[in-house]
Amino acid sequence: MSNVIYANTESTHLLNNKLLRILQNKPYHSTTKDLYFKYNILPIPDLRTQQILLFVHKFIYRKCIC
Repeated sequence: MSNVIYANTESTHLLNNKLLRILQNKPYHSTTKDLYFKYNILPIPDLRTQQILLFVHKFIYRKCIC
């Protein structure tokens, strides 16, 4: 769950996007969707949503907080 806290900062989004642009040698105005798709990773907001949904699923179906 620590990445949920990490994902809630705006500077994290900007820094990750900048890092992906540098790694892929893309211009500043390239779309972030393409940047994340190339590495087959979720953007930070989607990753946060996924973690929350996984937590809720575990809580409902396993009857515990894991």
